[in-house]
Amino acid sequence: MVLQFKTPFMQFCSDFIDCKRQSSAGTDDEWKCKVAAINLALEIGRVEKCVDFMNFLAKQVLPELQERNMAMRPLVKAASIKFVFFLHDRFRDLLGFILYLLVAHLGSK
Repeated sequence: MVLQFKTPFMQFCSDFIDCKRQSSAGTDDEWKCKVAAINLALEIGRVEKCVDFMNFLAKQVLPELQERNMAMRPLVKAASIKFVFFLHDRFRDLLGFILYLLVAHLGSK
């Protein structure tokens, strides 16, 4: 489906992610939706090389990596690190900045 309907499918996924996150905002399920969204985007990225993830990276992943409280949403941080690790070739222009953010996570427990 992704291969035949790239743009409509990515727009659907983006809308779905935003809708789920808004409906769960402020609840205990908010982090679960964010982890699911990051994993969905990662799976799409593994299948389709032409999808632009810069907007998703800026809105969903980088804020988690910039958070200095390592105890806050650790599973979301782990999903964000996994996302960047597997799709790092898509973000070559930001790789230095992303690596700087990842250094802070090396010493976390």
